[in-house]
Parts: sequence; structure tokens; C-alpha cells
Amino acid sequence: MIIVRRYLRGDKTIDYLFIVADIKTHYYYIAAIIMVVTFICSGRLSLMRRIALSLLLPYIFLVFASTVLDRSRDEEAKGVFRLFRDYEEIRKGTELGEYLKKELTLNILMLVPIGVLVPIIVRRKKIIKTVLTALTFSTAIEVTQLATKRGYFEFDDIFHNTVGALIAAIVTILIMSAFSVMKKE
Repeated sequence: MIIVRRYLRGDKTIDYLFIVADIKTHYYYIAAIIMVVTFICSGRLSLMRRIALSLLLPYIFLVFASTVLDRSRDEEAKGVFRLFRDYEEIRKGTELGEYLKKELTLNILMLVPIGVLVPIIVRRKKIIKTVLTALTFSTAIEVTQLATKRGYFEFDDIFHNTVGALIAAIVTILIMSAFSVMKKE
């Protein structure tokens, strides 16, 4: 997975390209331990739910590690509290706008696994739990970035991360419903 950020500070533009494969190796070891422990400790769940939970928790850890833990402190980090601020630049069709389109797309994709895995874990056809999980996690990332000065707090990121999880949840629930109808026939 690739996470791209562009920070505009006055007349200075800073590009930050992060490839999850570049994060420190020990984060992968921690994620693997989380996966194994989760699978072992969730023995009372069905196999499908155990696998989904065992994939979800390490994924959450790796996203948090890549968006907060693996970043250096930046004393100039701040919050961008205006929703849809990048859309103006995207509409202009500038080079920056093209870049922001890619960032927006990646932000939507970032929490798609939550949208796929949470409905499997909770076995409900209610989307609200998935949306609240994505919203809470994305907000936690943004607040932590702001508090630790390891990134910008952006309402756009929270919105787009949540939309990605919502779209994935809708698709997952539709697929789960189709399989349950097929099973009954």
C-alpha cells in the first residue's frame, strides 16, 4: 500500500511518499504476533470470523504504525479543519490538483479492509458498526498526529477514510446477502 501526503507550508511544498513495505521490520513482527495471538484467543468464533479478526487487528496496527509511529516529529505540524479544501485545486486541473486526486483516492482505499472485515466479524447487515469503527480509527489517527506533531490533522482524511470503509462495507454486505440467499436455495 502506498500513502502519499503533500503538505503546503507557506511557499514551501513537501511531498511525503510512504510505501508500507518501507516501514521498520519490527512492526511486521509485531503485526504477525498480533495475528497469531488473535487467532488463538478467538477460538470461540467461527473460522471465518477468526480469520477476519486476525487480519483486521494487525492491519489496524500497521496503518497506525505507518501514519503515526513511523513518522518523525514536525514542530510545524498543524490541523487543516476545512472539509473538502482540496477539491478547489482538483477542479482547477493543475499539477497539484492531479496529485491531490491521487491522495484522495489513496485515503479512500486506506480503510477499505475495515469495510470488508468488520461486517464479517460482527455478522450483521448493519453498516453503522463499520462506519463507526472506521470513523473512530481515522479520527484517532488524525488526533494522534496532531497531538504528537507527526502529521497534519485533516478533516478530509477522516471523511475519505470513512467513505472508503462505507463503500467496502456495502459491497461486502451485498455479497454476504447474495451468498446467504444462495445457501437457502
